[in-house]
Amino acid sequence: MNSSVYERISYADSLYNIKKDGLFLKFISNQDEEICFEAIKNNPRALKYAQYQNEEMCLLAVSNCGDLLKYVHERTELICLKALKNEGLAIRYIEAPTLEMCMAAVQQNGFALKYIRQQTEQLCKLAVKNNPYAIRYVQDKTEEICLIAVKNDGKTLQYIHHQTERICEQAIRSNAEAIRYIHQPSITMLKYAIKKRPYVIQYIGDELENLWKYAIHLNTAVIKFL
Repeated sequence: MNSSVYERISYADSLYNIKKDGLFLKFISNQDEEICFEAIKNNPRALKYAQYQNEEMCLLAVSNCGDLLKYVHERTELICLKALKNEGLAIRYIEAPTLEMCMAAVQQNGFALKYIRQQTEQLCKLAVKNNPYAIRYVQDKTEEICLIAVKNDGKTLQYIHHQTERICEQAIRSNAEAIRYIHQPSITMLKYAIKKRPYVIQYIGDELENLWKYAIHLNTAVIKFL
């Protein structure tokens, strides 16, 4: 059935159909607020096809799917905050987000930091606490923020270029595999990582014979990495 046939459907039929499938709104040309609202109640994604929008409709839509913010014509602060609490990445649709919006975004999804140009230390900490891999989007990687990241997942060390001894030690305490991302690991760090997980010897050059012997002593299965 093509769209011209849909246009001849009566208002009553339209209302009936959208209550069964909100996305049917796409084929209704004679829309009003009631039809749009009923469509969005049935399926929030119907907002994409709504010719009429009000704050109530938009709040209903974005509270169920924050990414629908991209279809909202009038992005009020309330609508934006509701969307961000559902999907932090929706911040990419907000031209000039407030600090409150930014905080809501990174608390829901740490990766939202990627779309925030004006970063504060507090925002970065919240983002990294939510997702340690958000460290890759931190503009100013202070030692404190880096420690939060590696404490939650040592392998985030791969995104930290300025590595202090404290950061490296915390990283391998969290995950011995982080040893592979340390630029210049000390013998103490290497032994600690091997003691935790002998198989990390595969990331260490075979010229360090004593360390290989130590790893094999702990777990003979690591011989396969020679």
